Amino acid sequence: MTPLTLYAPSHAGHRRTWAPAVVALMLVFMTLSYLPLHFGLQSNALKAWFPDASWQHTVLSLVIGFGGSAVLCMAWIRGFERRGLHTIGFTRSGLGFYARGVLSGALAVVTCIALIYCFGGYSVETAGAIQQMSVATMAPLLCLLVGFAIQGATEEIFIRGWLFQNVAARYGLVMGIAVNALVFCVMHGGALSPTIESGVFVCNLVLFSVFMSLYAWREGSIWGICAWHSIWNFLTGPGMGLEISSHALPVLPLFVDLAETPSAAAWVTGANIGPEGSIITTGVLALYILYLLIAYSNTEFRKV
Repeated sequence: MTPLTLYAPSHAGHRRTWAPAVVALMLVFMTLSYLPLHFGLQSNALKAWFPDASWQHTVLSLVIGFGGSAVLCMAWIRGFERRGLHTIGFTRSGLGFYARGVLSGALAVVTCIALIYCFGGYSVETAGAIQQMSVATMAPLLCLLVGFAIQGATEEIFIRGWLFQNVAARYGLVMGIAVNALVFCVMHGGALSPTIESGVFVCNLVLFSVFMSLYAWREGSIWGICAWHSIWNFLTGPGMGLEISSHALPVLPLFVDLAETPSAAAWVTGANIGPEGSIITTGVLALYILYLLIAYSNTEFRKV
């Protein structure tokens, strides 16, 4: 368990928050961000603009809830820890890393969905908004794109930016990956029913965490994984009309509106979890991890 600097070295005067406190503070920051949202939406005026189970409500939650908690997290790092944001992975050359993350993440999610479709797991319900473009169809999708860009980045700031580097700096790469994978699984899979697709989903959460951790470590940045996470969620839901970790969105998808084929096995489609509960996604994520291990198989891997 050799201590490891992931993104940028510490200097005199820098502080690091104790790992259990990082997890507690994540909950505090999320709560503080969602409380004004919760109480604000009790007013009839806001309810009219952001009704429950609407895309408007989803966008507001993503932007205010996740965005607000990201701001609080970064303020803590700058204020209490006295560190720059480059120490949690927001390094230079962010645009290039982000663009590469978008392309890599899009390839992964499209591959998963296409394979599930080829195995008979999905069928096409309707054409997407791209074939009937108008302000009414595109405006919700653009708002959701911004929302998921913020949501995906926020989760990566918390998990692979802040928590991962704090644990790895004390206990090494393997422990850093294990801890951030555990926390990520609890965040996303804590209230699942005991089904086959739920078990596959948890397995995929672990593989996703391992892949994202290796990706961030090898790139020395979290720009790429912020993009990867965001485009995965956007293309799954607003892009293809599928559930994102059991959440469905009431909006016409961008490309095509897919639905689960009733006769298909749940472990193929992921059932109401979406493709994240599919064994096919398990295989794709495993191949991505294998690629990273082979592409960067050098002495540095064997030292950790």
